[in-house]
Amino acid sequence: MNTYKLNWFERIWIFFHLGKGKGFLWFLVICLIPLIPIAIFLPGDASNPAQPMQFLWKKSARSKGVVLTKGIIGSRGTRPNMKPIWRYGFSFEDQHGTLFEGESYSTELIFEKGDTVEVKFLISNPGFSKIKGSNRYTFSVGWIFFFCCAAPIFAIIFYAANGVWKSRLEQILKDFELSEGQKSKKNSKSSFTPSVISYSYEVQGKTLLRKFKRLNDEKSLGTDWILYQRTDPKQAILLGSIPDPIVKKILLKANKC
Repeated sequence: MNTYKLNWFERIWIFFHLGKGKGFLWFLVICLIPLIPIAIFLPGDASNPAQPMQFLWKKSARSKGVVLTKGIIGSRGTRPNMKPIWRYGFSFEDQHGTLFEGESYSTELIFEKGDTVEVKFLISNPGFSKIKGSNRYTFSVGWIFFFCCAAPIFAIIFYAANGVWKSRLEQILKDFELSEGQKSKKNSKSSFTPSVISYSYEVQGKTLLRKFKRLNDEKSLGTDWILYQRTDPKQAILLGSIPDPIVKKILLKANKC
C-alpha cells in the first residue's frame, strides 16, 4: 500500500497549477483586474486606459452643444451589414459658461454640421465629454466593462475546476499504485489547447484504457506513469500533469526511482 499526503504548500501549488502551462490565465487576470481601480480612481484624461468608464463612477452633467465636424474613420461589422464609424467634433459650454471642444464616435447616431446635440461631461473635468449615446473612442465602454468582470469570473470557474481535480488527486494518493501507461492515440489541437491522449495501462493483469487531457508543451512521449487508486483503478491521473517536485516524491514512495 502506497500513500502520500500533500502538505499545504503542495496543495496551493497544485490548486493554481503553477508552472504547468497555465501562465496565460495568470497574465489575463493580472492585466485586466487592475482596470477596475484604474477606471474608478484615476482622472479622466488620455493617460487613463480605461477612461471611457469614468462616466460610470464620477458625477457628470449635461449641456447643449453644436456639431462642428463630421467624418468617417472606418467601419464595423461584417459584410453585407457593415456600418460606418462616424467621428463628430463638437463644442459646448460647461456649467460656468466656459467653452470646450470634444470628439465622439458612433455607428448609430447620424448628425450634420451645425446640429444641436446633448453633451455629457464630467463635472470635475469638463474636457472629458461625449455626445449622449455615443462613445469617446471607437470601442465601446461595454467591452472594457465585460473584460474587467469576465477575467475574475473565468478565473473563479477555472480554479473551482482545479479544486475538484486536486480533491480527486488527494483521494487517489491515500492508497495509490503506479503503472506504466502506453500512449495509443493523441488528438492534437494546438499548442495553446489541451490534447486528448488515450493511454492503456496494466492493473493486476488487466489492461485498462483511459483518456487524459494534456497541453502539447508538456512531456507526452510514448510511455508515461499512470497514478491510480488501488481500490478503484479507473480513478486515475496522468503523473506528468502534477508539478515535478511532487512527482519525484510520489515516485520515491512507490520505489520507482
